[in-house]
Amino acid sequence: MSTDSLARERANLPPAKLPLGQAIKRSYSIFFSHFGDVLRITWLWLLIVVPISGYCMWLHGQKLPAIFDAIKKGQPPMTTPSSLRDGVIQYGPSLLMVVAGTSIAVAWHRLLVLGERPGVSGSNLVTVNSGRYLLTGLTVGLIFYLPLLLISQLIPTAGAHPNPMVALFLLLTYVVWIFAAVIALRISLLLPARAVSDTDLTAWQAWVRTRGNTWRMIWGSIACSLVIPIAVQLMTYPLGGYPTFGNIASEGFPTRFAIFGVISTITYILTMPIAIGFLTIAYGHFFDKA
Repeated sequence: MSTDSLARERANLPPAKLPLGQAIKRSYSIFFSHFGDVLRITWLWLLIVVPISGYCMWLHGQKLPAIFDAIKKGQPPMTTPSSLRDGVIQYGPSLLMVVAGTSIAVAWHRLLVLGERPGVSGSNLVTVNSGRYLLTGLTVGLIFYLPLLLISQLIPTAGAHPNPMVALFLLLTYVVWIFAAVIALRISLLLPARAVSDTDLTAWQAWVRTRGNTWRMIWGSIACSLVIPIAVQLMTYPLGGYPTFGNIASEGFPTRFAIFGVISTITYILTMPIAIGFLTIAYGHFFDKA
């Protein structure tokens, strides 16, 4: 029986516990020991995404006073783009980040699982593996975000027309979102699989093998994705770029907001491989791949 067949047979066995501390430590260790490769796969996206994101945040920062003023008056803020330009400003950086994240993630997964040294930043974008990864990532993302989208639409309604039925429906939507988040997290093992051409792994197998490991995957994901970005944001908080009712109308706020966003974007792009590494290590643990 081949190694792949044995791995598939294990999908029906009781799942082994993910060694959380070891997985987190290894994710950070690989990140720092391969920081040259981190720069190799991220430099292009730093050059493209960071300035565009900074400019869009500067433009958005000019509109925040009106949004905060509406909130202060108890009016629903106008957050839906009113023109194509506003739509590009609001969603463009996020779409670019999806593209950048796909390229970075596929390269990092393949480094950890296959030992394949990353090519030039962005060179793997137009490949079958990246296409599969993007489609899988969008599917997992939709499972996670669709309930949130419904919640965002219900909250203004609940505030404007408070009644028990609306409140109950909103509560049920939150419950659905929690279940959706758990499903998305546990089947996210499909992402490293698709990055390394493992197209046999199914969502059901990922779900079965991660049974009893949900909290380990949650805490591991938090430890590997939020620690450094939060630390950086706390250090840059004195710059005054974080929007509050007290500073939103102050002179130069859009510029400070843009600087705050640029620092956050750089941090996010550079540290993305830590969280990707944790997911890869989890995939390797459950399916004997890394």
